[in-house]
Amino acid sequence: MKITIGGKSIGHETVTYRELGFGQNMSDTTIPYQLRLSCAEFQCVIRNLFNEFVVENQQDDNETDESEAIPELVQNGYPTFDALLSSSRRDLCNVIKDYLFFELLHGLLGSSNTTECKFAINSLESLTCSDDGFVITGKAYSIN
Repeated sequence: MKITIGGKSIGHETVTYRELGFGQNMSDTTIPYQLRLSCAEFQCVIRNLFNEFVVENQQDDNETDESEAIPELVQNGYPTFDALLSSSRRDLCNVIKDYLFFELLHGLLGSSNTTECKFAINSLESLTCSDDGFVITGKAYSIN
C-alpha cells in the first residue's frame, strides 16, 4: 500500500482514521490523501467482509421489504466479491464506499499506533478500480 498526503509519500504507521464524526469538518485545514493498493492487497482486506455483508443483506431483504435493498446487490443477484469484481467494478466500489468504508479503513489502518500518527483520514470521497489496483481518495487532517 502506498499512501500520499498532500502529494507526499508517507508510511502507513503515521496514518489513522477518524472513527467518531467521520466526514464532518473538524478543521479548516484539510489535506488531500490517496491510498493505492494492489488488487491482492485490497482483496485480502475486504473480500471476506464483503461476502459476509452480501449474505446478510440477502437474508434481510428476503425477510423484509426490499425497498431498502442496496440496488447494486439486487441488480447483480447478490454477487460474491470476485463475481462483482469481474462483472462491475463500479458497483463493487460503490457498495464498499457507501457501506463498508469503516471496515476497509480499519483493515488497512486499524493497527496504527495512534501515538505515532501524524494524520487522520476524515473522508472517503472516491474508490476506483483498474487492472493496476484500487485507489482511495479523500481528505485528512494533521494531528498536532
